[in-house]
Amino acid sequence: MPELRRALERELQSKPGRSLEIAGFRRAAVLVCLRSEGGVLRTTLIVRAARAPTHAGDVAFPGGLVGQGDRSLVDTALREAEEEVQLARESVEVLGLLDDTPSGAGFIITPVVGWVRGAPHLQPDGREVSECLEVSIEELSAPDRLTCVGARQIGGRSYPALEYRLERHLIWGATARVVQQLLERFAPAGGLSA
Repeated sequence: MPELRRALERELQSKPGRSLEIAGFRRAAVLVCLRSEGGVLRTTLIVRAARAPTHAGDVAFPGGLVGQGDRSLVDTALREAEEEVQLARESVEVLGLLDDTPSGAGFIITPVVGWVRGAPHLQPDGREVSECLEVSIEELSAPDRLTCVGARQIGGRSYPALEYRLERHLIWGATARVVQQLLERFAPAGGLSA
């Protein structure tokens, strides 16, 4: 997997994520964690707690709003992952950014792609996150997982309404668009077998 990590990093550095501005939208960042486990490339998703202040029950990447002490959007993503699933920021090597993604709830989300070293023991905080999902990238990229269910107007633009179906969970909205971006970045990086 070191070759895949390096190829993905080169791809992300050669085409940095595009920034987006929409009046009235608030800034947020998520951490798209990647790691190799037994030769299988995985990402970490979370299930928002039923009593979470926003997006209750939704599947998402760890992340949230920019905080007062955050120095950058990368800092926001790392801090939020640490708070929500106890992922130590020292264990994450930031590879780059995907394109900013708007959400229908009025957020502009910056996806930060990070490679996680080792095998962290992730623990949902219980307040905002009820469950951690370790999902293989191969499973997400299977053709039968993705459905486009139309389009959605956000901030004056039309975006595909995507859904990724896992066994017990549905990934939709901005999170689904981030997953799609990630999967699209693997093709120029040599695909999943690089």
